[in-house]
Amino acid sequence: ELHALWGNYAVYAGASLLAASWEPKDSALVGSVADIMGDDEVNKGRALSALFLSNSTGTFLGFCAAYLTLQMHLPKYTWPWLGFTLVGCAVLVVVKVWVPETLPERLRKPVSKEMLNPVASNIHALRILCRDRVLTGIAMTMFWWYFHWVGFIVTAFSFLMLVDFDTGEAVLPATLSTCCQVMMAGGMVKLLPKIGVYNSFILGHFFFMMCYVFWGPFTIFFGEHGLGHIGPYIANVVQVSRHD
Repeated sequence: ELHALWGNYAVYAGASLLAASWEPKDSALVGSVADIMGDDEVNKGRALSALFLSNSTGTFLGFCAAYLTLQMHLPKYTWPWLGFTLVGCAVLVVVKVWVPETLPERLRKPVSKEMLNPVASNIHALRILCRDRVLTGIAMTMFWWYFHWVGFIVTAFSFLMLVDFDTGEAVLPATLSTCCQVMMAGGMVKLLPKIGVYNSFILGHFFFMMCYVFWGPFTIFFGEHGLGHIGPYIANVVQVSRHD
């Protein structure tokens, strides 16, 4: 009844709110680690890897829950969405009650009108970023990374349907991916200080390039020989190496 009344506008509104909460989270998490660890670069890298381990574990459990939900073939998804809402409320309570502010008090500033202007804030941030060649290069890399990543996630599910995955199995490659993430993230806690951030960055993008090879050409070619379902699973495992 509500869908008949509102149409898809509620979905668009929810997606907008999700993006507004999702995008700043990485900056906030990395900033908190930097505040706590200070100049201890070795432990800072380990803390970030441990943080990602927690992220990967939660993602894996979420994919498991999604798979079980899809296998139930529910006529409507009221209860699953209500469950997600309760999880979001629990996160809000934990952050508010348990997690303290990590930014040193001397660096805190009151909210001003200028901060609420997204155009001015972004221009100011870009001016700071463009002062450094390394930061400029990383920003350009991230721009193109999000360009191909968003294109990938938008088309991935349709592509899986195209190569004869059903809706339940379409979740399994990503579930395998997050399972591997949990193991690899634990290894990165010790490995990152030895190989360095720069080498990790290069290796990560190399693995992402290879995962597209398995997603596309490999899956399509071997699909003609009855082995097309193997490609997305291999691609997701290779893709994990990029994230970690």
